[in-house]
Amino acid sequence: QRINFWVSAILFAIGLITFVILFRRRHAPRAGAVAAPAPDPSEFGGHTPTPRPEAAIAARLRSQRKKKQ
Repeated sequence: QRINFWVSAILFAIGLITFVILFRRRHAPRAGAVAAPAPDPSEFGGHTPTPRPEAAIAARLRSQRKKKQ
């Protein structure tokens, strides 16, 4: 075999072993463990949802119906 085959095979094996090790560490929380409460989004000044633009949605639907006909 050529050298590129062996390099590829070794890197594949290393990647596979790394993948297995990383995903084996993920486990279900223990029975006595307490989950942290979710933070309130308003504390961080995050996104505030806005109402749906009903008029724009209706106009788009009307124009799509005209194109289809």
